[in-house]
Amino acid sequence: MDFVYANRGGNYQGEQFDMVFGPVANDTIYRTFIAYEEGILTKEETIARLKDHLPGGGMNMDDKTNFVVYCIEEYKAAKGLDGKGVIDLFNRYCVIDYIRDYYEALHATGRQYIVDDISMYIEARQPFMA
Repeated sequence: MDFVYANRGGNYQGEQFDMVFGPVANDTIYRTFIAYEEGILTKEETIARLKDHLPGGGMNMDDKTNFVVYCIEEYKAAKGLDGKGVIDLFNRYCVIDYIRDYYEALHATGRQYIVDDISMYIEARQPFMA
């Protein structure tokens, strides 16, 4: 886990390898790592979810967590922020709880609608949370 995390961030300082064999990282594995990198999942939760992806098993990232990661990534790209900046903003204004609470309505919309809705939600909360 530490090797993959450091490698993804370009920070790996250990033994250098020409090739590393392992399972292909599909979208679910990618989102699991993003959830870890953004502080949504702990290291232990991440490892447990990755173990579910062993051959013969299915990845069981819950739909809401998967959608929260999607929203973070889309908001980050739309606003030109880094992951830590989005997580800090989302934590300050309880956006992750909002996304989870309104998952049924939000997940049926498009990317731009989601980004705009989150922006409006944050703007509406700013006067009360400053």
